[in-house]
Amino acid sequence: MSDLHPLSDHIGFMLRRAQLSVFQDFQQRTEGFDLTPAGYSVLAILDRHPGMRQNKLTNLLALKPANCVTLINGLERRGLVVREKIKVAGRAVALSLTGEGKTLLAEMDIQVEEHLSLMRQRLGSEDHAELLRLLRKLVESGGEALADDLL
Repeated sequence: MSDLHPLSDHIGFMLRRAQLSVFQDFQQRTEGFDLTPAGYSVLAILDRHPGMRQNKLTNLLALKPANCVTLINGLERRGLVVREKIKVAGRAVALSLTGEGKTLLAEMDIQVEEHLSLMRQRLGSEDHAELLRLLRKLVESGGEALADDLL
């Protein structure tokens, strides 16, 4: 494969190219929802963990705090997410989905499942599972925590 492109043996380059391919399909399937993959991720996480602190969400998504604030502000303006101050924690903020957020997520999940199905189809079930295993290994070996460590 290295003959095809001078960077085809570089993990970072190939991850980026794969990400572009995956995101392109995701965005085509979900374009009517006007939500980025990061926005969808916020809704999906808050659906499973209502009342999550904003700083935990920032860490879970590996976002810069300012970028997470901007993302949450946009979701809040659309009426999809609500912030609630946590009385015992001072300035801490808990995030939850609104009814509208839950409805949008449920509608979007149908398209996202079709997207995930296509990704499994492209790779085959064994390679799909192996790719996820290897990606998790890269993340964890780099010192990054996955959901279990942050929730």
